This record gives sequence, structure tokens and C-alpha cells, in this order.
Amino acid sequence: MKIGIIISDNDAEKYWNAFRFGNFCLGEKHLVNIFLMEKGVEYQKTSNEKFNSINEAETFLSQGGKNTSMRNMHKIKKTKRFRDVPAFNNEGRL
Repeated sequence: MKIGIIISDNDAEKYWNAFRFGNFCLGEKHLVNIFLMEKGVEYQKTSNEKFNSINEAETFLSQGGKNTSMRNMHKIKKTKRFRDVPAFNNEGRL
């Protein structure tokens, strides 16, 4: 199954839960793409000891999950195919 998760808020618990859900789905052999938009691109700034979204995001990416943001959407116009938009690395940058 293909699963898309959209994050547009900068709440640490929401990031943490979204990435945890994505990790669970990857463990069940689903294809998962997390799309960060608006304040959602700030997940690294809000990570804390209780809701360590950076750790969850690193796990998500290392398991093959895809992470895209509005910063990369201009590349879709050039390629015209969503699958050609590159995923982020573990630092949240291309």
C-alpha cells in the first residue's frame, strides 16, 4: 500500500507521532512518503527529549521512507513526475 502523511504544523508531539506511524507502516512493508509543508519543515527545531522527532525521522529515512517538502516542489514542474523529486538526507537538506 502507498501511504502519504502531510505535516503542516510545528508541534513536537505531532511530528513524533507522524514519523512513528510512518516507521510502523514501513515495518509492515508499505511505501510511505511524508510531505512537510508550511511550519511542518521545522521538525528539527521542535524535537526534544520527550518527543525526539529527529531520531524518528532518521529511523524513517534509514528504512527507506521518503521525505519531501515545499522547497523541492519546483523540481516537479521541471520533471512533471512526483517520483522524481529527491528525498531529504538525515540533516533535512538535499
